[in-house]
Formats: sequence, C-alpha cells, structure tokens
Amino acid sequence: MAIDKHVDFEEGDLSDFYLTSDTEGKLSATAGAKKYGSYGMNVAFTSNTQAYGKVLFTSPNQVSAFLSFWFDPNGVTVENNGEVINIAWLLDGAVGIWGKIRYYKVGGVMKLQMSYKKDDLTYGVGSALTISDDYHEVALYIAASTGPGNNDGIMKSWIDGVIQDDISNIDNDTADFDWCALGTLLATDTSPSGAYFIDHINFDPNMQLFVLPPAAGLTMVFPTPTLAYKSFPAVLAALMILNVPAFRIEKISHAQRIRNLSTGKEIGTESTAMLLRNKSISKRIE
Repeated sequence: MAIDKHVDFEEGDLSDFYLTSDTEGKLSATAGAKKYGSYGMNVAFTSNTQAYGKVLFTSPNQVSAFLSFWFDPNGVTVENNGEVINIAWLLDGAVGIWGKIRYYKVGGVMKLQMSYKKDDLTYGVGSALTISDDYHEVALYIAASTGPGNNDGIMKSWIDGVIQDDISNIDNDTADFDWCALGTLLATDTSPSGAYFIDHINFDPNMQLFVLPPAAGLTMVFPTPTLAYKSFPAVLAALMILNVPAFRIEKISHAQRIRNLSTGKEIGTESTAMLLRNKSISKRIE
C-alpha cells in the first residue's frame, strides 16, 4: 500500500499541497531548499505571521497519523529563551491540533520537540532534541487511545531514523486526524529573520519508518511483499537483475518496514530491516 500523501515540490511549486495559507508570500519551492530531487520548500521567517501548506488524508477521521519530512534550520534561531516556531501540526476538522512539532530556544540552544494533546486539552511533551544546522529526517506518530479510561494512546518520534520518544499511556481517545500543516504555524520570535527548509513530506494513517525517496532513476519491484533481512543475497540478485550498481548493507536497524515510494511496494516487514545505500550517489534507498 502506497503512502497516503507525499509532497516533494518537484513541480517547482507548492501544488502538491491541498491548499496553502500564506498572506505574505513566505512559502516557495526553490532549488536551494532541496534535500532530494530539484526543489524543496523555502519558508521565509521574516515575520511571525502564520504561513503553511495543508496535506489532507484521503479518508478523514483516522485514529492515528504518521508524519515525516526533512527539516533544515538553515541557521534560523529565535532571539530569546522560550520563544518558539511551530513548524508542523497534526489536526482534525473539529477540535483542532492533536500534535505539534516546535523549534524553540532553551538555555541559549535551539531544540526540536514533539508534543501531543490529551482529552483534557492539556499537552504532553517529548524530549528536547538538539540537532545540527543541516537537513534531518523528522518523524512523528500519534495514535488515539482505544477507549475512555484506557489511557493507551501513543506518541513516538524519530530523528534520522533513531527513536527519540516512545510514550504509550496517553489519554486521548477523542483524538482523530484529518490533515497536517507545515511551515510557520505559530511563532513568537521578537526578531524573526532568515529562512528554513522543508522537503519530502509523507503523511499516512499508519506508522512508516525510513520512508525515503528512492535513488534517482531507481524503481524496485520485488516478487514477494515481505523480504526478510536474512535473505540479503536475494536482494543483491534482484539488484543485479535490475542493473542497479554498487549497493551494500549500511546497517541493521530497528525499523519496522522499508518501502519504495516510486512503486508503493513494501520490500521489508521485519522487526529488523536493512538500510541500503547506493554508493555511486551516496543516498539511502528503500
């Protein structure tokens, strides 16, 4: 099954979004903002005014949501401790926000942090994460509790495929998910300046790990939907048949699945799975 929604800006504009809200023209697709391909989204941080692109689920009222994207701060900071830029929200059509990703300053250092809303409308937060001033894959998964009083809602987060938060006692059974928004959702900086970058947004009701764009020109279709990592010789044989050069195992990871976005085919569904790297272009692929 393919990712429900994928936004890559490769049309050279913002048309992959369901809609944009941007009264000051702060959002644009530019070559300088790209992580993969030819274009990424440049978010001009010239004011605290809200500006975002909206990604809508195919079917509304989902009980869970997974959002992943590439984020590069590109030198953007806020002036004072406690000031914040919300770069992504998970929302429904009624109650509003159920999850947030914010970039903010604490102790003089910029941090990235995920948060979730509970049924009492208060927020719980994940770890305050320090990231370098470069592109990083950010992922957030939130699932509603299975019923009143069960308090088994979930929030998980990852940076560059490494799990950062794993919270499983959330009271959020009234949560549902219809859409996400990315850009500048809420900002409180006293002196906004610069621009940050976002690229390759994936939005799905189900948890997906290591959802990365395939290497340029690569399409991989395997005859079986499940491929155990122990059968790596079969992977090499398939790559040779497909005339794909210079692949190797980069590491064995805790990832739950690996998927090729160009075909929507799952090539790994194990408790451990491989990351492959195309040595000729130094990119991870599914």
